[in-house]
Amino acid sequence: MKKRIMLIALTLIFIIGSMGGLSENSGDYLTVHDFGDFKMTFGSDMKCVMYEKGSEDVWFELYPGYYGDDDSFECIYCFWLPTRTILANVGLDNYANKIMQECLKARRIDDELIEVERAEILETNDSEQDGEPMYSVVVKMDIQDWNMYANYRMISTINSGTYLFCIFTTDRTKLNKYEDILNTITWVQNGDKIECSLEDFKLFHLILEEHY
Repeated sequence: MKKRIMLIALTLIFIIGSMGGLSENSGDYLTVHDFGDFKMTFGSDMKCVMYEKGSEDVWFELYPGYYGDDDSFECIYCFWLPTRTILANVGLDNYANKIMQECLKARRIDDELIEVERAEILETNDSEQDGEPMYSVVVKMDIQDWNMYANYRMISTINSGTYLFCIFTTDRTKLNKYEDILNTITWVQNGDKIECSLEDFKLFHLILEEHY
């Protein structure tokens, strides 16, 4: 059941990349972690699964230490695109509407048709993350008697491209906790500025089912 719930959530974003290495924090205190493009602070209760950094694939995942429990659906995913997205060309309303459209599409997983019974946008936000433009959309989905909360946060940077951070959990309070982790992101300003892309950011690749 957990696999199916997570697959439904992931089909709303991008194709998962190949498996990488697992690393755990050491120590009991909050630590600043350097991902090269940015730094982010989280503690020893989180595990980080790193993948090869590639366009539109999962770059890394963050899990709570107790992840693996059948009742746990918590994770933070990070995706990366090498080009800068002009968020003003996408528009917050358009971004939120596309997310809702994909949330409500039925998915066939393991020969079973899985549907989101209800979905609603709880919050939208057009702001900045450490000086870089950001869109954030919080969604609640009812999937086979499960309540799933998700935050889709897209950030466009001048130096290193576009990032999509996706949080999934069944607990709204924990969603707020993981949003606080993303709020610690500070960008590493190095290298030449990348070329801007004026094309709309393609939000969804809906072929994850072909891999299962």
